[in-house]
Amino acid sequence: LRGLVIGALVTQSFPALLAAAPRIALEELTLMTPKGPVRAKGFVELRDGEPTDVRQPLLWLRRLSGDAQISAPRTLILQLLANEQQRRVRQELRHLGVPDEPLPPRLDAEVSAAASAALAALIRDGWLLAEGDRLRAAAALGDGQLALNGKILQVAGWSPP
Repeated sequence: LRGLVIGALVTQSFPALLAAAPRIALEELTLMTPKGPVRAKGFVELRDGEPTDVRQPLLWLRRLSGDAQISAPRTLILQLLANEQQRRVRQELRHLGVPDEPLPPRLDAEVSAAASAALAALIRDGWLLAEGDRLRAAAALGDGQLALNGKILQVAGWSPP
């Protein structure tokens, strides 16, 4: 019951919060990993505009703007991709009733090659930008559109009817 009351109070407060053109900024975030630091910064804000009914989120989503940048060691991104490939392979092996620990050497090599190919494709297609031994990405949000490294992403329901 207490959760419902708090939820109702927050929902009732949304119009006043949204009318004040709120802004949230992340000045600088550095996460230390064994492979090197991950750095991020950015902001998101709700631009001034007509009062928006909180029950129609697409109307106020179009008032959102912001940007973000992130940079990480290439080796970290490669490891994350390899981990995801391994997770999928292990899941499939379990589904087939085959032991998944340890991965057979041939399969382990294929997983590593697939992760390297996936990373190369992300860089080739512009989803990640290479800068020496680091990879970076920049996101921009505005006018109901989200762009990653200048590429507009289609987000279902964000474009005007």
